[in-house]
Amino acid sequence: LVNCNQSHEFIIMTDETPSKHHKTKEEIRNSRKKKKKKRGRDSLSSTGKIDKKIKSEEKVPKKEGVNANPIAISDSKEGVETVTVNVKKCAPEYDPIVVSFPSGTPSALVGGTQQRNDTNNDDNGKTVSFAQDDDNDAQNGVPPTFTWMKLKKSSSRGKTVNGEDRTCSYTASNGGRSNMDSRLTKFYIGIYDKETKSLVLQPSAEKGTVYALCQKVKDYDSSPLLASGATSGMTVAERKRFLVESFGSSRKKKAVKSQQANIVNISNVVGSGDVMMNAMEKQTNISQSNKKAMDAARRGEQEDLVEIAYNEARRKFLPSFNEDATACFDVYDAREIAGGDAWDQLSRITDACVMKPKNHEFWLDSLMGRHQWVKSTKNVLNSVVGSPRSASNRYQIKTIQLLNFLIAFHNKCFKLFLPGTEEQIAKSAGIPSTICSRFLTMFAVPSEERGREGFSITKQLKDKRTIHLLILYLLAHGKLMKVGSINTLCQDIKLEVTEAARLLVQAGCKCKKSTTGMISTSLTVPLTFPKPKLLKK
Repeated sequence: LVNCNQSHEFIIMTDETPSKHHKTKEEIRNSRKKKKKKRGRDSLSSTGKIDKKIKSEEKVPKKEGVNANPIAISDSKEGVETVTVNVKKCAPEYDPIVVSFPSGTPSALVGGTQQRNDTNNDDNGKTVSFAQDDDNDAQNGVPPTFTWMKLKKSSSRGKTVNGEDRTCSYTASNGGRSNMDSRLTKFYIGIYDKETKSLVLQPSAEKGTVYALCQKVKDYDSSPLLASGATSGMTVAERKRFLVESFGSSRKKKAVKSQQANIVNISNVVGSGDVMMNAMEKQTNISQSNKKAMDAARRGEQEDLVEIAYNEARRKFLPSFNEDATACFDVYDAREIAGGDAWDQLSRITDACVMKPKNHEFWLDSLMGRHQWVKSTKNVLNSVVGSPRSASNRYQIKTIQLLNFLIAFHNKCFKLFLPGTEEQIAKSAGIPSTICSRFLTMFAVPSEERGREGFSITKQLKDKRTIHLLILYLLAHGKLMKVGSINTLCQDIKLEVTEAARLLVQAGCKCKKSTTGMISTSLTVPLTFPKPKLLKK
């Protein structure tokens, strides 16, 4: 193991360089004459010089793991030192590992002897450690021990270096990708022997990777109380108190204790606790969530107020649902979405097309001839299997009609303000007035703009209308509550598929995207909703 922080550069150079000689005119003429004489000579005339070079190179002793032809630098002139340079071949089992300490070299390595111990080769990797020095250990501590092993047991690519000493831990790794083979430079470790005047260049491990060790102090590990999820059940007041007790000044701690002492529990008020609670519950303007919170406080229970408020907002946004339903088809009900009057209107239309004997065989053509249909509702209506007179199929046909009317209302009412009365809006959208009145009650607010009476639609009401439309599309596919693709519906209502999937997840559905880009959705029981997400400050 080589510390890159304490590495040195080895430079081979001569002591003196001869000054450049300027040739005279006669010397230039003579050199030109010699070149003319050499022209035409056979190249084999220089064989003697080549043999001399080969013999001089054979005198250099060969070592195991060293290139067959080491480089020898020699000169007979005075003032020049002869150094033999040997370059070893790559050997993954013996190549040195180059590490660096960006945060500073450990104190146990400063001034101590550093050398590699014997390498233990096994399947897990190889472990190396700096040699221990009794004098240095007593002053600075035991040197760290390092382990070099595979990054993943299932792959031969990538290596990791792990080490630790008495106070710190060190980690570094490399991915071992193929881009290392395209490096234009290699990293070698030079070992110079002064006695033999030879320089051995050894290639470093992992093709010249320098492992920058990430240093961590062991005593600074996070407390179990601050681990993820440890404070999830705390209220805002408890988190504030915990924060002040951990990092606050003495003045802040006294202020928090004073606030806790000033809190009066209503159960400790003798004779008037129940009277006060009953008087507050009889108030008409108190919300249902506050009543539940008071009941929980009376029983001594502690509930998450954020979750309670989120559940109340969900019930105002989604259609009425049954959380305790045992069947997925019983979670939402199309009859409750339509209301009594609108559902009766749908029943009359369905009975006129299905229950009459002359329309029994051609009920589909009779029903489609009454209204304008979009592609998504046509496909669902054609998928109805079995007798149209059965109770389940009649319910499904009514749901499909309600969905088709809501799509027409959605495409017509895309503006923020709708001028006109209910009858005028129903006529322009091609919807029965009873059903249009139900939609305006649920998804619009009566208002006036520039002297014109009409209805206003906010962003929240538009999202509410969209989620009702998506749930009706799920109900229209039958009791399995599964839809293979919502892409056709999104095209009909001009809605992004990702936005539709996000709204369905808020309704408790599960969405899945296929490789072809189609998004399927389904509803399962027990009904589970996503947890509320708090916005970052």
